[in-house]
Amino acid sequence: MAAAPGPRLPETPRQLLRSALGAAGAAAPDLYAIAVATLELLVEAADRNPILVVAEDAHWFDRSSADVLAFVARRAGSAPIALVAAVRGGDDTTPVDALGEAGLPDLPLGPLPEEDARALLDRAATELPAGLRERILTAASGNPLALLELPASVREDSFSTVVPMNARLESAFTARLPEMPGLTRTLLLAAAAEPSCTLAQLLTVVAAVSGEPVGIDVLDPAAAAGLVRSHGLQLRFRHPLVASAVYQAAAPSDRIAMHAALATALADQPDRAIWHRSAAATGPDPEVAADLRVFAGRAALRGAASVAVAALERAASFSAGADRIDLLLRAAELSCETGQARERLPTLLEQIRAGEPTGRDAARRMQVEAVLAPIPDTQAIAGLVEHATMIWEQDRALAYSLLLAAAIRCWWGGAPPELRALVQEAADRFDPDLHNPPSLTVHAYASQPERGALLLDRAGRVLADPDPARRRFAIGVYALTGDFAVSATITPAAIATARGNGQVLLTARWLAVQSGTSFWAGAWDAGLAEATEAERLGRELHDPSIYLLASATQAMFAAARGELDRAEACIAATLADPALPGNRAVLAATQKGRAMVALAAGRPADAMERVLSIYDPADAHHHWMYQYWALTDLAEAARAAGQLDRARAILAALDQVAEPIGSVRIALGVARALLATDDHAEPLFEAALAEDLAAWPFERARLNLAYGRFLRRRLRVTQSRAPLRLAAEILERLGATAWREQARSELRATGAKGTAPRGGPAAMTAQELQIARLAAEGLSNREIGERLFLSPRTVGSHLYRIFPKLGIANRAQLSAVLNGSEG
Repeated sequence: MAAAPGPRLPETPRQLLRSALGAAGAAAPDLYAIAVATLELLVEAADRNPILVVAEDAHWFDRSSADVLAFVARRAGSAPIALVAAVRGGDDTTPVDALGEAGLPDLPLGPLPEEDARALLDRAATELPAGLRERILTAASGNPLALLELPASVREDSFSTVVPMNARLESAFTARLPEMPGLTRTLLLAAAAEPSCTLAQLLTVVAAVSGEPVGIDVLDPAAAAGLVRSHGLQLRFRHPLVASAVYQAAAPSDRIAMHAALATALADQPDRAIWHRSAAATGPDPEVAADLRVFAGRAALRGAASVAVAALERAASFSAGADRIDLLLRAAELSCETGQARERLPTLLEQIRAGEPTGRDAARRMQVEAVLAPIPDTQAIAGLVEHATMIWEQDRALAYSLLLAAAIRCWWGGAPPELRALVQEAADRFDPDLHNPPSLTVHAYASQPERGALLLDRAGRVLADPDPARRRFAIGVYALTGDFAVSATITPAAIATARGNGQVLLTARWLAVQSGTSFWAGAWDAGLAEATEAERLGRELHDPSIYLLASATQAMFAAARGELDRAEACIAATLADPALPGNRAVLAATQKGRAMVALAAGRPADAMERVLSIYDPADAHHHWMYQYWALTDLAEAARAAGQLDRARAILAALDQVAEPIGSVRIALGVARALLATDDHAEPLFEAALAEDLAAWPFERARLNLAYGRFLRRRLRVTQSRAPLRLAAEILERLGATAWREQARSELRATGAKGTAPRGGPAAMTAQELQIARLAAEGLSNREIGERLFLSPRTVGSHLYRIFPKLGIANRAQLSAVLNGSEG
């Protein structure tokens, strides 16, 4: 993949790849945007000729490169692209993990059978003593390289101890070095220390180190021994272990001198030069540390955050005091920001704590620690608030960042009122009038529902701000406070912007938010596609909060549509995930899904047991906002299970919100009507139905179903038909099969006919439906691919399968079919 992006590649992916390759002036790209651009480059090239991508020694890749390769591997299946990655067995490294998670077929290459091993050894060494021959066969254990290399360097007594095979082979290669002239060994060390150098550069370096004139003939002894070969202008070792053996065999002073000479020779390549300068340094060196910091900045601009983290950690080793702590903190912060090199965080934090940071650095350490602290750790919330308050006057941006981290933990961990109040009080001290956009997000994550109206008033003003970064603070407020009607209209634009900027993590987060919004808004086809994509991206990004919430949301969609096996499978997978414990927001969503499964299956007592756990502060499923979002489930289960008094007590405790908004207001109104005694129910039904429920179709349908049932039970049969028919029609459009059958049954009991079964693209997967909708909007395969992080060819393959499922011949017919399916 050394070729430059071809002329057919559009400008955006071309610029992303130029940035990844270090082009000056390019903006810092998201790693997954680079991955999408790489995929586009390969797909474009594969349109002309099939492509084989070979990743040799992939266990030595940095995490950024491995993630890009894994991304391509997951999505290149429909293009004429084959990928083969060779990984050394037994290497438990991050790049190997990334490739394994890509789902590539695994083809283990085992040792040679004994007969083949003996034949290969006979060819490599014809006159070995019998005893030594058997020892080599035993030590090599069928490793072909070992069978070829060990005979040239071992003696009868060389297997007296157990030595790892790689070490044995390195020793085998090292055994040939004493035969080489001094200048040849120096040349080999230079090539081992910097494989990118040309042969001419290596000869210059050898001359500089030795102080002697050097000619091309110094290469001859190493080439004759089969250790190296020239490849054009480059020098190549016959095997990576040869390079490792040469480097390890050199004296430390020789290595230092070589790195110093290479740094001088590569002065026109500052990134490589500083790496060698750092290898040549023998103690604290502020200048080297400063240059490594600059190098790290350039690596981050290329999207290589894992490389940047390594450089910052290395820079810290040449620093002391506050400078050292600052470099380690920056490395840790970069790991958190990008998700790359996150496996280094525990080690980085250990070094940071050893330096005993104070003041602003102590606050930065607390922020990083919060990333690793388990969600139920309430002390983390109090500590974050304390450090935010301490740092407020010195660094307000950092203070808000700490406070937001505390508020987010409140939300996911379902923190008790006193901890949420702690966060809110600090936010009020920072910004009593809620004029600062970050304050809105802090309050939205930690707020009591009664503050929703004030939050939305301020959020509406921020939405008019021309700065998209400021608007982003307002968008989540609508979903977190339950004003899903507005959230459904503004979040799609945020998703489109994140997609357009290649911000995959942000895209995944907004998709997870929007999928829940779509459930309430009745856009179930789109919502299921959003949840499916959010889960896929969340897993790829290793963000449990995203993929667990998306999985729980899929369970709610499946339960509402009567796909109970699928719902229970989603729930089981969510509950089995090791990242779930303590995440009360997801646990509550899962419990709501389980209650809906039980209601759909006609098990109201089971549903009641499930949903009650959401209202018990001592239960792990308790969450203060899901108490409102599960109220309709509670009311339906309580009436069917004959447990009205318990549900009424819960409603009375919750029905204290001074100015309820959005879903909270709707849920309270529906629950009041469903839980009322017969003598008081009718005015409560009428009040709830008087709300504008167009944006809440599922709640509207369930309310009309309950009202029609109430009227029929009061022998007002004729009056009951209108709400029952409306409920049946809405539930038909939604595909809410269990509730639809209840409405049809009630209608039949009044003597009226039910509604016709729903048609539409039921056979399509969530991703196929998402692609079909975008195609119906007129987007090209490339544009769809850019939005969904897929290759254009993959989009085309999906459309090829979609058309027969919908009974159409081309994309021009998509809009009519899809719009018709929504009734």
